Amino acid sequence: MRHWFAPAVWTLLIYTTVPVGRFAVNYLKANTAYALLVNVLIGLIFAVLLIVLRTRLRIRRLDTYLRLTLIIAACITAMTYVETPEEKIHFLEYGLLAFLIWRALRLQGLSRYVMAQALALSFLVGWFEEFLQWLHPGRYYDFRDVVINTVGAFIGLLITYVVWCERNLSRPERQ
Repeated sequence: MRHWFAPAVWTLLIYTTVPVGRFAVNYLKANTAYALLVNVLIGLIFAVLLIVLRTRLRIRRLDTYLRLTLIIAACITAMTYVETPEEKIHFLEYGLLAFLIWRALRLQGLSRYVMAQALALSFLVGWFEEFLQWLHPGRYYDFRDVVINTVGAFIGLLITYVVWCERNLSRPERQ
């Protein structure tokens, strides 16, 4: 059960933004260059991700960085089709959620279909978030947001898969 602590806490953080998220966004829009702020934040997060992969996880192979760069480029391209800056943040929050769920499932050793299970659970969390918004006054249900959340989870799992393959396939065989 302890493997599920991080995904549970992250899911609760996502759900707690439903009643207060709109107020925070409206405040930031009124007092900052909100769209620029979100884009800079996303760029910094991707830069930190690449630095962590290089230093802490010791990923060295050029082809792995090429794959990761292509995935991040696809994510940024997908973000250009998203209407509002706060929807761009969903790519990141659901990418992280999918990774945390994947990690919990892998640590429990439940199935060889861990990626599909992580994506399905991320979809359900995103769908339930939209349902909570529908219940909240002044908010509405939008299935397009569920799709955006799921695409973010899928991209997070692609990054996870590339890094997992790099770390597990590049280890020397034990004799």
